[in-house]
Amino acid sequence: MKENVLDLIREKYNSFSRSNKKIAKYILKNYDLVPLRTIMDLKEEIGVSEATISRFPKLLGYKSFSDFQKDFEQYTKKRSLSFEEIRNNLKNEDGNFLYNEISNCLDALNALYSKELEENLKNTSNLLHKSRKIVIFGSRTSRSPALFLYYMLSEFSNSVYFLENINDDISFKLDLLGENDVFIAISYPKYTKLTFNIIKHLKKQNVKIISITDAKISPIAKYSDIVLEAKNSSKTFTVVSTIVVINALVLYYANLDKEKSLCYYSRHNEASDDLGLYLEDFEDN
Repeated sequence: MKENVLDLIREKYNSFSRSNKKIAKYILKNYDLVPLRTIMDLKEEIGVSEATISRFPKLLGYKSFSDFQKDFEQYTKKRSLSFEEIRNNLKNEDGNFLYNEISNCLDALNALYSKELEENLKNTSNLLHKSRKIVIFGSRTSRSPALFLYYMLSEFSNSVYFLENINDDISFKLDLLGENDVFIAISYPKYTKLTFNIIKHLKKQNVKIISITDAKISPIAKYSDIVLEAKNSSKTFTVVSTIVVINALVLYYANLDKEKSLCYYSRHNEASDDLGLYLEDFEDN
């Protein structure tokens, strides 16, 4: 991406025409969507002419709208919470970090729902029900939500596994998977090479791939059979949207066979009680 193009848009904003200001506002708010939209799409969404949209990138030094999109695609793929965003958060004069974090999470949740996501969740749950094994993986910051999905889904199925890379034996575990299995990968910026390489490898073995990620253009999305898009807030890193998607997926899965799910859940909890896994009747001595 051209250096500080978003800042450049902000700097030039007051000099833009009314139509170009509409485009600028849209891009500043939805820069991650720029690679996914055609000029016709933007015409409908923003309400300006195709010619105006086509000319806008040239105001910023781009030769074409296509070059403009390619830069935003690369930026979105590599993006993580930037130092500038962290610095701005820390410079918050009122110091009301809790309120701001809640606001950012609410923004992410308000933008989460779509009919497409709902259909993808239903299709994923159907795929999981038909599978022999369900293997879940997440690396670094994505490991925690991946573990959460593993524990939640394990309440209703005995065919769920969490992939651990212990003693560099991960290749042996991957070779045991095939076309009747489903691999769920969770990946957010900065995307790890390990997750990406695992998915590429499993695709060759015809394993069904489900990705939970922040954008349809994330590196793992193009190798996935189904993409569950759970965006972060643009101002902070949060897994709130991811957890909501995970909870919804587990409910869709359990709902496909309620009687079997409740029976398995009951047996699972009986075993936990027999082993005394959880603290009960807590008394403050």
